[in-house]
Amino acid sequence: MLIYKRNGDLDLRNKAQKLFLGISKHNHTFLAKSLEEGNDIQGDTSGNSSAKKHFVLKLIPPRPTFAEDMTEKERDIMKQHAAYWKDRADQGIAFVYGPVLDPKGAYGLGIIEVDDEDQARTFAADDPAIKSGLNRIEIHQMRAIFGKR
Repeated sequence: MLIYKRNGDLDLRNKAQKLFLGISKHNHTFLAKSLEEGNDIQGDTSGNSSAKKHFVLKLIPPRPTFAEDMTEKERDIMKQHAAYWKDRADQGIAFVYGPVLDPKGAYGLGIIEVDDEDQARTFAADDPAIKSGLNRIEIHQMRAIFGKR
């Protein structure tokens, strides 16, 4: 569901819907092609333990208003956090990351590709936003239908 707080954002909403439809069309085409090629869209169920796994990391801020009222010290930690994730994206570990603008309070979300849950937990523990004790994190394994090509 898309929520727009300002009046007059109809044009933005229309652009977002067109983008979503374009992405959905692309994903549908990709999915159909993958099925034609005999790929398993449920992920690796072969027992192949060497296959990379995907994890969703949810960064939970110390308060709902954190994005609007960070102290300078907190802002510095979050800059280190952003640099950490960018570096991991450049290494091909992080697929996507950034703030989720939930009206109840923003939080961070990222998807990573690693060997196992221990590696995902190490990834999270090394994040400056976690190391500092500023934020908490939830880690959940994800069965990715498709990933990087």
